[in-house]
Amino acid sequence: MTDDLRKQAIEVLSKQNSHGDSADTDKSLYEMRVHQIELELQNQELASRQEELIVLKEEYENLFEAAPGGYLVLDECGVILKANQTSSEMLCTPRGKLMHKPFVVYLAPQDHVSFFGAVKEAMLGSRDTVRRLRIPNRDGEISYIRMQLRLLKREPRVELIASMTDVTDLAVAQLRLEEAEKRQRSIIQNAGLGIVVIDNRGYHIDVNETFCTLTGFTREELLDQGPPFPYWPRNILDSLRMDLIQLLAQGSAQLETTLQTKDGREFPASVTASSILNPGGAPRAFICIVQDITELKDANEKLVAAKEAAESADRAKSRFLANMSHEIRTPISGIMGMLQLTLSTRLDDEQANYLHTAMDSAKGLLTVINDILDFSKIEAGRMEMRREPVHLKQLVRSVTDAFANQAAMGRVGLSYTLGNTLPDCIEGDDGRLRQILNNLISNAVKFSEKGDVRVGLWDLGYGSGSGTRLLLTVEDSGCGIPDDALTRIFDSFTQADNSFSRKHQGSGLGLNIVRGLVRMMDGSLCLESESGKGTSIYVSLPVRIVQEKESCTEESKPAAPAQPVANGRIRILLAEDNLVNRTFASRLLGKLGHDVTAVANGYDALQALREQQFDCVFMDVQMPGLDGVEATRMIRDGEEGLPKDIAIVAMTAYAMKGDKECFIDRGMDFYLSKPLDMDELHSVLAKVRQRMESTGS
Repeated sequence: MTDDLRKQAIEVLSKQNSHGDSADTDKSLYEMRVHQIELELQNQELASRQEELIVLKEEYENLFEAAPGGYLVLDECGVILKANQTSSEMLCTPRGKLMHKPFVVYLAPQDHVSFFGAVKEAMLGSRDTVRRLRIPNRDGEISYIRMQLRLLKREPRVELIASMTDVTDLAVAQLRLEEAEKRQRSIIQNAGLGIVVIDNRGYHIDVNETFCTLTGFTREELLDQGPPFPYWPRNILDSLRMDLIQLLAQGSAQLETTLQTKDGREFPASVTASSILNPGGAPRAFICIVQDITELKDANEKLVAAKEAAESADRAKSRFLANMSHEIRTPISGIMGMLQLTLSTRLDDEQANYLHTAMDSAKGLLTVINDILDFSKIEAGRMEMRREPVHLKQLVRSVTDAFANQAAMGRVGLSYTLGNTLPDCIEGDDGRLRQILNNLISNAVKFSEKGDVRVGLWDLGYGSGSGTRLLLTVEDSGCGIPDDALTRIFDSFTQADNSFSRKHQGSGLGLNIVRGLVRMMDGSLCLESESGKGTSIYVSLPVRIVQEKESCTEESKPAAPAQPVANGRIRILLAEDNLVNRTFASRLLGKLGHDVTAVANGYDALQALREQQFDCVFMDVQMPGLDGVEATRMIRDGEEGLPKDIAIVAMTAYAMKGDKECFIDRGMDFYLSKPLDMDELHSVLAKVRQRMESTGS
């Protein structure tokens, strides 16, 4: 720089002395002149540089002030030497008050150490000293800044430049994310189920303690492990690989599989997996919830076994009831049949009275059997309700009239009242409605020693469309029910008086059956009673009214007493293994004017059909050797010499719900249950006669 100025000074002096002789000039004067010119040039250079520095300083000041971020100049102790407007706004303090204050006074106390550490790093020359610091304001809210510190100069004093950026939104979002991750981590670690997180390549990125406990592997042993996983049993690796491929492809899966522990013990597991999506909607990871279902499987197996055992017991119970019904009905049928035959002979009054009493006892026993069967079906939920037209007025009249003699003998009045708006016909189960009314009237008459029994049926008018609700009442002035017995009067096999000295006998099933039937009809039942004054029972039933008059005609009157057929005898083959029932049925059908051939089993029946011509077969179902069902099958198959189209009547003591349909499906044409009902017998014989006439036989 000095040499350049001297050269410039000499050139200037040479131009000034161009017309003189430089050799004559005094050397010292010459040097002084050169030095003077050199100083002048230097002053000019300095002035020019000073102007440039002023411009640069102004530009720097403008940039410093206009910078979008906050800028501070700090000394080595972190004291603020200079601040721009943005930093003043960020620190919520006028610039004048910022000067010469330690920067840490604006920081949260927990960030002081971090700030001084950054100052120390910057003093050592680090150019990447960055901190995230918290600045609380007067309202207690926290702002977050990102500060980068660099050494600006060391002489004549140390100065550091600090650039600050407001990152509050980013910091809050990051904190929320961290909190969410902490919650997720806490949930995963404290969940009662095993949790495994794998990435989209199938590698473990997280597992919880529960899963480690399930499998016996530590977290460190499983992290970064790819398939095949160590808890996969080797014998089903291919299957588990396919499950994993399906999960990675579909994003979710739910399956039952088998896993193994570190010591090789296998256990059944339920795995439910779902995907964790990235912002673009693609799976970035998968979370799998794993549950050891050993106890669940054991409990389920026990439940299935218990269910099968219960169903087996229920089937055994049904078979037992069916067999008991058959075995009891068979001798009762014989008893009642022989009593009927005896009553048709010449008897004196005393003998007739004895036989009628025996017949009533047999009917009573049959009622008990029917009650027990109905109770069992209701208890098992196997009672089925028919939907058929029911003539209400005829139903009440016929059931009430049936108790007229019993009431008269007990000197009890019996009457019924029908509401004016009572519909003529409803849809329901005629037999079960009769059973409800029959049981209620029977109890009322039985427990009334004086006074009267009043039966009523009214239409309450509740319902929509063709529906309505009926109210059935049965009131008596009998002995009533004590308060302590009201809670158990509807229990099975229970009466109000259970002592050995009670006056009235019975199975104690009547009201229990009534309650069961009413519930099955979606109805309700209410009882009011006062000991010594009588009992009132109210039954409310929802029903549907049948509008078509032709669908509900008056029930036919009871058939007239059996009369011998005047002409057209029916040739009947009777197959019955029980001697008493065979004798009764043969005599009864004979008295009705028909030709009867009786055999004791299915083989003899088939042989008789091959040797003689008959119009129909009365076939018992249960017989030794060849039963009635199998004999019917052989007849319908038209085996050699057998008339495949002959009419077959099932005559059996199997009288439970569905038995009739079962035997008809097996090829029989008609059905009669034991003990024989004369009306049903005449109806079947009429159908056989009609069939004979239509076929011209």
